[in-house]
Amino acid sequence: MTARLLSLALLPLLLCDCSLWREEGETRFAGDAVLSPALMREALHGKVDFARHVAPILAARCVACHGGPKAAGQWSLADAAQARDSGVIGGWIVAGQPAQSRILMALEEAHAKASLMPPVGATLSADQRLVLSRWIQQGALWPVGPAGRVINPEEAASAP
Repeated sequence: MTARLLSLALLPLLLCDCSLWREEGETRFAGDAVLSPALMREALHGKVDFARHVAPILAARCVACHGGPKAAGQWSLADAAQARDSGVIGGWIVAGQPAQSRILMALEEAHAKASLMPPVGATLSADQRLVLSRWIQQGALWPVGPAGRVINPEEAASAP
């Protein structure tokens, strides 16, 4: 319980560094479809696959701030190694333990001084959060190499 309270108290310092993405008066709305209805059904009722189900959600909602060398809170979701080894405090993704994984806490709870993640744009839908939770519960398998790379859609669009 103490660790959870400490985690929530540290969220503003660790995660809310997306100031470049903030716009005055931006409307917050529930996440639109990132996965097709068929992929969402598959992820909600079967084995969650990182490349098919998780990476598209992270790419659409997270890596704009938490990708690459200047990641907010010094925590990058660009690939498995960075997600595991970066960040000021550990425990962001605890395989097999969604209730202990800070990523889900940041997506589901807003502390008085912290923004619910993501701080701007569409929030993750309940189904998208459930896909991440199920993936963590199933062991949070994250492939190494190109199959495990999460690419920011804006960077991909501007690549030559």
